Amino acid sequence: MLIHLGLDSTDSPSSGCTTHTASKIMDALQIIDNDIRFIGYPKLVRLNPNIPIKTRGNAAIAFSVETNLNPERIFDIAKEIVKIDKETNIGEPEKKPGLVLKIGELTPQSFYFGGLHEVLTLKELQIMKLVDYYYPKEGNGLIGALCALFSDFSDDYTFELITYRKVKSLGTKRIIDIEALSFAEERYKSTFSSIDRKTKRELIAPSGPDPVFCGIRANDTSELHQFLQSLNVIEELDSWTIFQSNQATNAHVNDNLSNIIPYNVFSSELQIVSRHEEYQGGHIKLFTQIHGTNIECMVFEPTKELRDLARLLIPGDRIYAHGNVKENKFGTSISIEFFMVTHLELNIVTTSPICDCGTTKKSAGRYKGYKCPNCKKTSLIPTYNELERSPKLFLNQRVYASASAQRHLTKPISRLHKINNLPSEAILSYGDVRSKF
Repeated sequence: MLIHLGLDSTDSPSSGCTTHTASKIMDALQIIDNDIRFIGYPKLVRLNPNIPIKTRGNAAIAFSVETNLNPERIFDIAKEIVKIDKETNIGEPEKKPGLVLKIGELTPQSFYFGGLHEVLTLKELQIMKLVDYYYPKEGNGLIGALCALFSDFSDDYTFELITYRKVKSLGTKRIIDIEALSFAEERYKSTFSSIDRKTKRELIAPSGPDPVFCGIRANDTSELHQFLQSLNVIEELDSWTIFQSNQATNAHVNDNLSNIIPYNVFSSELQIVSRHEEYQGGHIKLFTQIHGTNIECMVFEPTKELRDLARLLIPGDRIYAHGNVKENKFGTSISIEFFMVTHLELNIVTTSPICDCGTTKKSAGRYKGYKCPNCKKTSLIPTYNELERSPKLFLNQRVYASASAQRHLTKPISRLHKINNLPSEAILSYGDVRSKF
């Protein structure tokens, strides 16, 4: 029998991880059905990162299995594990987990894309028509669980091997050998976004007390285990799980998202209408326009090069910008995630003309042109010069935030021309997907 499970929001800002909850459900099912088979890898589905009531990573999980187990028994086992993790991890009552189960064939649904771009409501999804079992009866976790269950990775996908810590290590500092990490990413070409080479900051380990030790991202699964082994991890780890994911695919980018709606995603061409403003902390505000409507855009200091190059934009320039609509102390604005230069205005400055005698002319007064203080010759027109921007901006140049400031969904430069769109629903054993160390 084909069974599909989706879950979300069993973590909190201070503890837990939905991927870990899903892994524990897989463990429990394998114990009672040693012949269980997975249809493809479990899915780690990143959703709209702007949702104000999201949990820490805003990731939901889904997986499909072929099993002889009774669906109701499967659901009861999963529900009990979700309940335990909810009580352990979630200290905020308004953040409810979600668990859904569907029997039989499953077809991706368009509302998954809404989950990437918008703020969805449970009412509009009509859950009872979509799944056979769900828990609880309401709550935002059900939205993420449904989006994960009915997600569509046909355009692109990546993989992540997530390692988990033993209980005795929770809350202690994770030790990552930066040199070994740098060497591993250089050697294993299918991996990406493991280290920010400009700042020498590792990007594989979270900083909180959650059960994840590290996550290794890659275009395929061929080198994940070799990469992990080459890190020479000194901590005794508990287990690992491999997930297929929409991370690093730009799944949230859509050329037609030009409406300014709080917490939604924005993707469209903008024209710069005036010089930027600087704010304390190194943040800048861009003043832009789309179809005659003025839009303020924020570029924050942690984005580094993105912020530095945004400073060079002048009135008349046009950029294709992707970002997130936010409401904060800066008002309603777009927080820019990356942009591409689509038009560069000539950066013209005027200076006083040089006289034939070699002397620089001076202003003769408002609207009176220029006069040479030496030979008294006059002229009306200044000298026009194009001022070179430094560092340079180029037409069609793509400008990204620093690696350490990029969102989970953002496609990094290393994957810019990489697409995985082949069917990936191979039949896998429990050991292919997950194992203890």
